[in-house]
Amino acid sequence: MANSLELYDPAQVPVSTFNTATDLPLARRGDGFVYADMRGDWSVQQQDVAGDVTLDMSQQRAFRLRLQGDGQLAFAGAPGGALLISLVIQLVQGVGAPHQVSWPAGVAWSGGYAPSLVAVSGGTDIFQLLSFDGGATWCAGRLMQTGA
Repeated sequence: MANSLELYDPAQVPVSTFNTATDLPLARRGDGFVYADMRGDWSVQQQDVAGDVTLDMSQQRAFRLRLQGDGQLAFAGAPGGALLISLVIQLVQGVGAPHQVSWPAGVAWSGGYAPSLVAVSGGTDIFQLLSFDGGATWCAGRLMQTGA
């Protein structure tokens, strides 16, 4: 079945089909293997932001953004292909809260819409985004909210 998902069996895949330094095979679909992309640094990149912000996945996979104004998020550095990618984004309201963010096209939210951010200075929202197609589309949900 083209849409079925089977557990990965390492005995069935020659080592030459994936890069053991950056790819971790997770599952097999009828159209090929799905790999977890292990590139990027999982240490947290912290920055104060306002306006347009580009999150570079070739460098980081965890971001802590202190919002100093409204902004528009964009993603860059996605590897493409049949890779599973996970991003964790922590948004902290800065001085002058509440600040809002707009998310990139291609992000589908649990519940059908992007959740409202906490409205108080110092309040935090943490999101996880998953892509099963190398960063072309994303499934997203809020993991937690504090300071509401």
